[in-house]
Amino acid sequence: CQQHLYCCLWIEQQFWIPPRLWNPSCDLGWGFCCYAYNSTTHMSDEKQTLVNTAITQANGMTTLTYTKILVEDGEVPINRVGDNLFIAALGSSNTLGFHAVRGSFSLSGKVIERDNSLWVAHGIIAYIAWGIACPMAILAGLFRKYIPGAGMWYEIHRGLQSFVLLLTIISVAIAIAALNKETPSNLSASHFSPDFADGHRTIGLVVLIFAIFQIGGGVLRPHLPESSAGNDDDDKGDSSEEKSTARKVWEVLHRLFGVGLLILSWIQIDLGIFWYHEIFDNGNTQPTSSIFYTVVGIFGFLILMGVALRVVKG
Repeated sequence: CQQHLYCCLWIEQQFWIPPRLWNPSCDLGWGFCCYAYNSTTHMSDEKQTLVNTAITQANGMTTLTYTKILVEDGEVPINRVGDNLFIAALGSSNTLGFHAVRGSFSLSGKVIERDNSLWVAHGIIAYIAWGIACPMAILAGLFRKYIPGAGMWYEIHRGLQSFVLLLTIISVAIAIAALNKETPSNLSASHFSPDFADGHRTIGLVVLIFAIFQIGGGVLRPHLPESSAGNDDDDKGDSSEEKSTARKVWEVLHRLFGVGLLILSWIQIDLGIFWYHEIFDNGNTQPTSSIFYTVVGIFGFLILMGVALRVVKG
């Protein structure tokens, strides 16, 4: 029987009691035997019954893996079909100290698979927002001269960016719901902690906040002179009036901030793809990564071409 335990808290390696039945002794292969009455005794090699032991720590997650015999002489047997009562204790760091969480839980012998439906929805919605809609909104601004209809580019740009913000809010809400669903009631879900998945949770919060500021800045932008404001274009147009200094500064900041936010969101999506497949698909990111990199490459090339054309044409 091979048991895998995935924890979101650091485990006190020296005296941590792995999930076990209430009264049998336990050993992680490190030469200690753990008892419920808070003492340790060296266990002889011939009594070692846990094999293939391993413990790793990365990105705020501690993973303990070991193989144990289900039925042993003098021990409470583990039922591979019915429910078993286990006890466990978790520390809050690698420093020796009191356990942060302890208690018992029931676990059946059947294989338990983590539900990925909410995470799939979270990823797809985030990808539509930042992998497709946002680049298209930027392209509408860069290639505005080739879009027929007075001010049509602006309507497309504004509509798509509003759609991006809406999808971002929905995606974050789904991620919060997924974490709440997976986290025991007595523990914190740490929704936006930087300690998990290479900071993916924190970056998600930053992207959401920056997106709100970016769209809010577009709504509250300094307007063009009245004679050219009808097109809501940031070019001088037919107006003989100069743009205000505030407008010029806003245009530069809006563009730089928008491109920076797009790049950050692409990094965030890449992290999401990696960690989704790390958890649910044994680290195999294909073909998801290839599709994402292809789409990003195409949009990135078109954006760079649009910037080059605007520079060349002054």
